[in-house]
Amino acid sequence: ISLTITGNGIIDASKASDDTVPVCAMGGAVTIESGTILVDTPNESCAYAMYGGTLTVTGGTFVNRSTEDYVHGG
Repeated sequence: ISLTITGNGIIDASKASDDTVPVCAMGGAVTIESGTILVDTPNESCAYAMYGGTLTVTGGTFVNRSTEDYVHGG
């Protein structure tokens, strides 16, 4: 299973739960070529791969608007 995200659209998860990852490759393959992904959480990221999934990023804009320190360090 694969998904390619392309175009000038916005995935806006800024009002979602602090545990929401808007793009997650769970065992499949996701490619992000363009677009914007927004979150507002100290707990999660804009995109993530797990359970053997792959995430390929060749473009796009990733914005985390949280003003709190990242929970997982760094």
